[in-house]
Amino acid sequence: MGSRCQGRETFVEEALLGIVTTINSYLSNYVLLTLLIAMGLWFTIRTKFVQFRCFGEGWRRIFGDFSLRGGKQGGGMTSFQALATRKSAPATSSAPAAPFW
Repeated sequence: MGSRCQGRETFVEEALLGIVTTINSYLSNYVLLTLLIAMGLWFTIRTKFVQFRCFGEGWRRIFGDFSLRGGKQGGGMTSFQALATRKSAPATSSAPAAPFW
């Protein structure tokens, strides 16, 4: 019984593979890229360019009064903030330009 249906299953699998491959290449090449850029621009405009306006503040919050000479540093991140930032990174960095959005 299994050998009689084997040829038909292979034909259906090959047909579905062709269809899925075509849809996948179309979506990943055009639609997904367009949506990604459009949503990035939408969020940038909606938040009034927060990633550019607050860049300096973010830099100061991360590094505080960083000095190459050593010594006690004021400001900066606490150990909990560093841990929370590190743990959230894999969830937000799936898109190539995610840090900019």
